Amino acid sequence: MTHQQEQQPGSGQLWGSSEAVERWLQEAEQRKHLMGAATQRMLQAAGIGPGDHVLDIAAGTGDQSILAAHMVGSTGSVLATDLSAEMLKVAANLAQQEELANLTTQVMDAQQLTLPANTFDAAISRNGLMLIPQPQKTLQEVWRVLKPGKKFAVLVWSRPERNPHFSIPLNTIKKYVPGFIGPSVFALADPAVLEREFKAAGFHDIATEAIPLHLHAPSLDAFVQTRMGMVTGATQQLSSQERQRLLEEVRQELQQFEGPDGFNVTAETLLGVGSK
Repeated sequence: MTHQQEQQPGSGQLWGSSEAVERWLQEAEQRKHLMGAATQRMLQAAGIGPGDHVLDIAAGTGDQSILAAHMVGSTGSVLATDLSAEMLKVAANLAQQEELANLTTQVMDAQQLTLPANTFDAAISRNGLMLIPQPQKTLQEVWRVLKPGKKFAVLVWSRPERNPHFSIPLNTIKKYVPGFIGPSVFALADPAVLEREFKAAGFHDIATEAIPLHLHAPSLDAFVQTRMGMVTGATQQLSSQERQRLLEEVRQELQQFEGPDGFNVTAETLLGVGSK
């Protein structure tokens, strides 16, 4: 999940703070386990190879950017873009630690890319496109900066009922916070909607693929603490008693996924890809 979300009412300041970045770093291993296979599938679908110049949209801390940088090698390059300078600092530091001189970062609005046309051999976005206020603008911009025949591959969250780890906390918050909009996690969850957005931006040979995921946390409490921490701003208007009731309701709803080996829930991401 990344960071164009800062522009949305009801979800602001989720990603720009140092606290949010710290939480994101703490979840790195969990995220790697959850999204590893799907990320590799996205990179493969984008057609990334040695010597390619790759654009990463809403890159966050650059987990997938690092993987792409290894794939393109010293003759290629990866540009990781995001609205959050704090997140991109982490990506740059990780690249430096791995001695990846071919990865650069740039703070940039995905809806208005300050990049020349026909520049990139591939573009990717992991769990970011659905959080952008106007994803169609981003798709049009990515189409513009891709070279003819090249691909844009994205991962977005699938339908709410297939991702209860997101839908249950968000639905519970809506009950307690009138007018809460929250992260648009499921804005592109319908494959038909995702395909339509790609087509409207000019892409062809569009395909979608549902990829099953397995989320694990040491305990239900550990998961709830992490998940609710990402939406603290939305519950600030609540009293401490109301927040406690909200948390208790979320715990009760999610108890069904806790067992002897911790908190385990199935989830699903949607891969979409289109060619220029």
